[in-house]
Amino acid sequence: MNRNKLIQAVARRSNRTQDQLREDLNLFIEEIIMALVRDEKVKLMGFGKFYLRDRLQRNGFDPYEQVPITIAGGKQIKFEPSESLKEIIRDAYTQPIVNGEKIFELLEQS
Repeated sequence: MNRNKLIQAVARRSNRTQDQLREDLNLFIEEIIMALVRDEKVKLMGFGKFYLRDRLQRNGFDPYEQVPITIAGGKQIKFEPSESLKEIIRDAYTQPIVNGEKIFELLEQS
């Protein structure tokens, strides 16, 4: 699913226009990015958390030049799904989800 399909799907289930949802989604994504730039964790209950991890400098090999190289360290974006999201995905393959009822039930428990 891409951004436009997500917006269309949410629009079908809500009373908001696609333009309103597109603006909201853009703001939502911008806020997540800005929090990560400030090196803050973004925790979404029932979904998961986004955070930065330090990546150490390491040695590598350039296959074209056939020489060892040093790969610079830096920040790496990570996403860790919540236990309830893992359970929803795990259950989706063992029992059908009808109109998101199971999803809402699990999210309310978390």
